[in-house]
Amino acid sequence: MPRALAPSPNDAASRPLPGPTAARGAASPSGAVATRRRVALPRCAEVSAIVGGLVVSLAVTGDVLAVALLGVAWPLARAVVGVTRPHPALSSTDLGAVATSGLVALGVLVLADAALPDTLSGERTAALVGLVGLVVVARCVAGVLRGRPRALVLVDPDDLDAMTATERDVRVVGRLPVERRTGRVTGSAARFAEAPLAREVAEKHADIVLVDPGLGLGAEGLRRLTWELQPTGVPLGFPAPPVAPHRMGVGRLAGRAIVSVAPPQASRARAVAKGVLDRVVGSVALVLVAPVLLVLALAVRADSPGPAFFRQVRVGRDGVPFVMVKLRTMSVDAEVVRADVVHLNDSDAVLFKIRADPRVTRVGRVLRRTSLDELPQLWNVVRGEMSLVGPRPALPEEVAAYDATERRRLRVKPGLTGLWQVSGRSDLSWATSVDLDLTYTDNHTIAGDLVICARTVSAVLRGKGAY
Repeated sequence: MPRALAPSPNDAASRPLPGPTAARGAASPSGAVATRRRVALPRCAEVSAIVGGLVVSLAVTGDVLAVALLGVAWPLARAVVGVTRPHPALSSTDLGAVATSGLVALGVLVLADAALPDTLSGERTAALVGLVGLVVVARCVAGVLRGRPRALVLVDPDDLDAMTATERDVRVVGRLPVERRTGRVTGSAARFAEAPLAREVAEKHADIVLVDPGLGLGAEGLRRLTWELQPTGVPLGFPAPPVAPHRMGVGRLAGRAIVSVAPPQASRARAVAKGVLDRVVGSVALVLVAPVLLVLALAVRADSPGPAFFRQVRVGRDGVPFVMVKLRTMSVDAEVVRADVVHLNDSDAVLFKIRADPRVTRVGRVLRRTSLDELPQLWNVVRGEMSLVGPRPALPEEVAAYDATERRRLRVKPGLTGLWQVSGRSDLSWATSVDLDLTYTDNHTIAGDLVICARTVSAVLRGKGAY
């Protein structure tokens, strides 16, 4: 019997339930209320932010017309964009729709200006931009307060313990085995109710039901599961392949909905914009951190003999080698004595990482834990050899061991930070690191880069995987 499904003597699952309606009532009232509050939190935050922003705008400017226009334009824009809005369980990630709503609202103001001259002004446009920013901040805060969505995962009965990448971003409250063709819940849970899935959703206070990608659910099974979930109001989620939303589209073919996936190719304009942004931001950041680098370089020299900076050949975009610069964190003979510590390797596959590497100096441990040793790589960013965001810069001997799939990491510039860093860095397995790098390589956008840069601050402060 799977451990997630083993009933205890006091478990409500041991008592038969007549069907979906009773299953919905099986949850405790307090738990059901908590679930509704958790799911509704991001949208309540948006409404509160809008009302607060309009009140503040009216109090500061006294512009009744502007407040009235914004009060009408925003709900209208959300109604238009809201056609593709995700379920409330996922709505804290609906920031793209928020930004799109802002553009639609701006379009409403432009149309109003055409009908009523002088309606659109710089102050009113600024008020709209401020309102969009306030809503984005409110949703981000609400997402943090709400925490990860509670997910019930449907899996293959023969692969109960397999974990998917999606499960890292949710709180898994249960795993149910289901038949591939029919979608029927199997195992011990199937004996307790006519609608075991609805009962489990109610018992676990799940926000969403996720289908494991390896399940291979058929059309009959999909219908059955959605019918069974109907009384609960909880959606059924299918984790998509590692494809960004901007590459996906939904259309119809032969009377059926078809999901299309565009090839992973960045536009020339986006590539140019990314390169310009890298060099401009890298140059400004390098100037700002120059005094810090000077102090750190002196600390490295004072702690151990040898140069303050460490230069090493890495492989860049399209396999072109370059010399990467870092603050030295190891003794100068680190490469010479590597053979003596190779048995301490904590990593798998092609990587070489030691959690408590004896070659690391005292100052080096601090630099690695805080990621300050990587600041000189801004010079590589300014030179165009690296990007602010990208895959981990690889060593030549690592690239020599790559297969065809892993070599796709080299289609973009390596990054000062990236998905690998904000997701666990050296704590990740090689397979997970490659998966994250390929996900970035195929789907990167400038907006996504900004999100990764923001997440980097939190990753650096936590220091997880930095050794």
